[in-house]
Amino acid sequence: MMLGFLKRLLARVVIFILACTSSSYAQDISIIVNERSEISSLNAEQVKRIFLCKQQLTEQGDRWIPINLSADNLVRKSVTEQFLQFTSFELERYWDAQYFNGVSPPYVLASEEAVLRFVSKTPNAIGYILSCHVSAGVKTVYTFNDNKLRNVHEIT
Repeated sequence: MMLGFLKRLLARVVIFILACTSSSYAQDISIIVNERSEISSLNAEQVKRIFLCKQQLTEQGDRWIPINLSADNLVRKSVTEQFLQFTSFELERYWDAQYFNGVSPPYVLASEEAVLRFVSKTPNAIGYILSCHVSAGVKTVYTFNDNKLRNVHEIT
């Protein structure tokens, strides 16, 4: 009985690693929302506006809850530099200015697993994770590819 469980667990781990390892080295990053959200897709400009807190309400009038990873996380760096097109320093200056206008930056969670759990349990939350980590409880509303991420396949 225990042996069967271990075999199934090992098979899942192998499948997970293979799914997250790409032969082209490029990694897709998914923008995710709660699976019960009425939002089915967003475009790049909408996503940028949400994460910069320039668009604070959903189409239904509910407040977005954008979630960032920690500043030293490789996926966060990719989102900042490749998608938002800010350096870390520029983004920090942006949030300093926004703070004085009464706008707080997105909440920060420590790991992709934490983002996944938070978004899956929180209506109107929006976050980002590597596409290979998307699972039940969330749905992808936008995906972009970062060819600078090289086989980052562990949940961080």
